Amino acid sequence: MMIAAVGAQAQRPEVGKFVMRPMAGVTFSSFGASIKQAGVKVLDSKYKVGFTAGLEGGYQFNEWFQPSVGVFYSQQGSKCEEFGIGKYNTNMDYLTVPVLGNFYVYDGLALKAGVQPGILLSAKADGADVKDDAKSFQLQIPIGISYEYQNFVIDARMFIPVTKAFKSDVVDDFMNNTFAVTVGYNFQL
Repeated sequence: MMIAAVGAQAQRPEVGKFVMRPMAGVTFSSFGASIKQAGVKVLDSKYKVGFTAGLEGGYQFNEWFQPSVGVFYSQQGSKCEEFGIGKYNTNMDYLTVPVLGNFYVYDGLALKAGVQPGILLSAKADGADVKDDAKSFQLQIPIGISYEYQNFVIDARMFIPVTKAFKSDVVDDFMNNTFAVTVGYNFQL
């Protein structure tokens, strides 16, 4: 009975306790846009795989709600195919700060939503620096789901872009559409 009670407690932090959660995983991102000239597609954006890692902290306010804030390094951008020119990768590295509400709907299962500002660290298109063409700040709306089991957390989030990725009118529709899957571990304080 004691082992079963410890296992049930590990599903989520105790009410009134703080938790720190280091996390790491993969991102899938795309600009989600195409450029057409005279009705002909000249540039097409595809998903690229990146890396994300960071630390998130939260406070278990009651049985079902945990506000949290984090700091993450996140690789975003896109694979692009410019017809007649070739393929290239656009790599954009951000420092992001997700501020989330985590709503526990069942033991260990949480739905989450919030806001995520991001500061551009670097931007390259096939090795060439394009940071001056990119916006230095981005805002995304994270929506996700996570499952906690014995302090391990698997988390999946979709980030809906609010701001555009570049300053130029030519790539006005380019926004970082991102999906991330991470694994973390809860340290209760």
